[in-house]
Amino acid sequence: MREYSRNEYRSEETRAGNSRAGISKFTVCAYLVCFALLLMMIFSYVQLNEISDQSVKLERELNELREQNQMLGIRIDQRIGNDQIKQQATERLGMVTLSKDQVTYVNTKNTDTVEIISQSQILRDHSKIFAGLARGFRWLVEYMN
Repeated sequence: MREYSRNEYRSEETRAGNSRAGISKFTVCAYLVCFALLLMMIFSYVQLNEISDQSVKLERELNELREQNQMLGIRIDQRIGNDQIKQQATERLGMVTLSKDQVTYVNTKNTDTVEIISQSQILRDHSKIFAGLARGFRWLVEYMN
């Protein structure tokens, strides 16, 4: 067994005590960095939650405003009725209502007939139109000379 002096024993005891109970600076820094990252992550989740709540509130408000706009449009349509249109037409535009002798009724109870025109007949009609236009153009050119 080795004999120690009083000073040697204390210095060795102090070294052993420090190594067991002491935490290195690197470990403290690592814990601080992890804690800071954790705080930043929690803060970002809080911000995300606030923004999503605000987005939901704005969407609700937008839907309410759209419903209100639709209701106001319906009210406007209801207020502008036939009587108001008639009043505006007579007062502002000077229109006059029709008398009974100005109204003509058409009987549509009789069946209608449809005539199917062949392609050759259409071409003949078009050629007559183009021939007439050509004659008119020639006459215009002769007149100008």
